[in-house]
Amino acid sequence: MAHMGYIVFVAIGDHAIIQESLVSLQSLLKVTNRNFWNSYAVLVYTDMPERYGLFSMNPNIIIETVSQQKAYSWTDGNKYKYKVKICALLDVLQRYNSTVVLVDTDTMFLSSPEALFEDINTNHIAILNYAENTLKQIVEREKLRMLPERREFFFLLYESGKLQYAGNTYLTPPEMEHWNSGVIGLCPAHKDLLLEALHLSDYIFEKYGLRTSEQLALSYVFQNKSALHSSKEVVFHYWPFQECRYMLENYFSRSFYDYPRQYMRDFVIRWIQQIRQWDIPYNLLFDLMVCILNYKRKQTQAWNYDFESDSFMRKIICDKNYFQNCLQNVGTYCDIKGYALSELLPCFEESDVL
Repeated sequence: MAHMGYIVFVAIGDHAIIQESLVSLQSLLKVTNRNFWNSYAVLVYTDMPERYGLFSMNPNIIIETVSQQKAYSWTDGNKYKYKVKICALLDVLQRYNSTVVLVDTDTMFLSSPEALFEDINTNHIAILNYAENTLKQIVEREKLRMLPERREFFFLLYESGKLQYAGNTYLTPPEMEHWNSGVIGLCPAHKDLLLEALHLSDYIFEKYGLRTSEQLALSYVFQNKSALHSSKEVVFHYWPFQECRYMLENYFSRSFYDYPRQYMRDFVIRWIQQIRQWDIPYNLLFDLMVCILNYKRKQTQAWNYDFESDSFMRKIICDKNYFQNCLQNVGTYCDIKGYALSELLPCFEESDVL
């Protein structure tokens, strides 16, 4: 069956990444309807296909088994793991010749990604997650603490105003934005630019050893030669919030996983320990993560994050209706199990559910 586009996950070599992808998939199913699946499908590139048995009967979720040889090739001999994202995108574009939206596994869908596909197809623009900072902000922020290889790279761009490689010149003015690549959306017309970004990423990694080489290359190529739009209204990329990974590890392992505690307040650790003993279905994990992030925001007044000016964080944490919907789902589950809401969420009472 031909599809208009594909959502792509790459989950290779790490059980934690597999776990994240399972929950992200559930969040995608939660925000889409039958009309979406009449046109779009999911491709999961993985070396652990057996972990996706839950979706084996779903014809719209296609599991692509990645051999050890291919995984080795796509990571330059396990030297640079993020290269797999560009390699998987090229594989989809070459084999399926369709629009593709690759999503990191540590994500949750806030709404249907159909809007992203329409944006790509209608305007022929590229999609990345969001602009994290400008070149000027990077240089000013990291003048003192910057590692030597980062200093060499970013100061060169800042002082020269350009990056040159393989006959291409990429302008890098102080206001040049550096985008997070937790989401990458492209159409077949972008294939040559994606290949260019692959070569540039290889160059940056080999010369400077920067682990963000892949998203740096995507930022420079597509800002210079195309147009970029953000996906932050559709996909929440929770990479800065270690609670989410800690929670998933406890959920899947059913054992206490000693994640570095400097990332979390004690109340968060106690809360996660409390829920690990419950037989919670996949589709409730999304709601629980929203609840814990919402609670953390209220309890940690000095948390250094500007929620109000960040639309995608405001959606998942500050939007009272969105939060109430998630809390209501948890409350309904507790009613079915015959327990009080406060037993699963010690930080909330039944009165908190509108």
